[in-house]
Amino acid sequence: MGRLVIKRHISSFPIKCSVCYHSENITSGLLSTHDIGDGATPTVNLCPVAVDCEMVGVGPKMLNALGRVSIVDYNGNILYDVMVRPEEEITDFRTRWSGIRPDDMRRSIPFACAQEQVERIIHGRIVVGHMIQNDFAVLRLKHPPQLVRDTARAPFAKALAGFPTENIIGLRALTLRLFGVRIQTGEHCSVEDARATMAIYRLVKQNWESGLQPKSPNLSIDKPSIVSKRLLSASTCELSPALFSSVRTLKRPYELSDPSSLDLKSLITTKKFAPSHHANQPVSPCSVIQRSASVSSLLDDDFWPDELGDLQT
Repeated sequence: MGRLVIKRHISSFPIKCSVCYHSENITSGLLSTHDIGDGATPTVNLCPVAVDCEMVGVGPKMLNALGRVSIVDYNGNILYDVMVRPEEEITDFRTRWSGIRPDDMRRSIPFACAQEQVERIIHGRIVVGHMIQNDFAVLRLKHPPQLVRDTARAPFAKALAGFPTENIIGLRALTLRLFGVRIQTGEHCSVEDARATMAIYRLVKQNWESGLQPKSPNLSIDKPSIVSKRLLSASTCELSPALFSSVRTLKRPYELSDPSSLDLKSLITTKKFAPSHHANQPVSPCSVIQRSASVSSLLDDDFWPDELGDLQT
C-alpha cells in the first residue's frame, strides 16, 4: 500500500495569534468599524465571518457558559474579541483549555451586551465555525442554517486532509494536516481557532459554496470588506459607570499591524509571536479602540486612558 501524501497549503493570513497572551485581559474589538454592516447595505453582499467561543463552568453543576468570544473577518482580522461575564457565578474557569483566569473578569462585559453585539455583527452573514452548534448554544443565538458553515462537517476539507469524509474531525487535526500549523497545544485561543476555521473555509470555499447554491442566496463573498461608520458603541445595552469604576487604570488594548500583511511561513519558522505594546507600534484600523459616540460607560473613551492620543472616528 502506498503512503498517503497530504499537500500542505499556505493560509492567506497568519493563523497563529501574535498578540494574545491568555493571562491578559482582552477587550480589543468593542468599537471596530471594519466590515460591520450599516443596516442599509444589502445583507447578501456582506462578507463571511468566523466565530469561536471559549467556555467556563457556572453554578454547582459547572454548566457551560460563555467566557470569551472572538470574531474574525474573511482576511483573519479581528472584528470582535471580548471576555464575557456570565449571568451565573463562575465555578470553574477551565483555564487549562479556555485560557481564562479570574483576573480576566475585571475587564469582562455582561453576557447580554456581548450577545447583542455578536448578533448584530453576524446578522445576514455566512458564519464559519467548528462544531459551531456549541458556540451558538452558549451565545443563545440562532442563525439561518443556509448561512452556517461548520468546518467539522466540511467534506471537501476532510478529503483534502486525507480524513474519512463521514467522520467529524477536530480543528487541531485539520489545521495541522492542511496548513502544518499547530494550534490548541495548551490553552486555547478563540482568535486562533476562528482564524483556523476561516482559513479552512477559504481553502475549500469554491467547491463548498457551489454545492450549496440551490439552498443558499447568491452571496458575493469575494468583495472587499465593507467599512461602515456605524460603531458597535451604538448598542442599546447601557452599563452602569459604578460597575467598572475599579478597572479604570487598565491599559487600552491594541494590536500589531494588519495580520494579512505578515508572512505565515516565516512567523511559524521563527516563532515570532510575541506581542508588542510600544507606543510607536503601528496599528490597523480594525484593531484599535475607536473614539466612541456612545453614552455607555464601558464603550465611552472616559473609560479608557487615552495613551494613543485622540483617534478620529
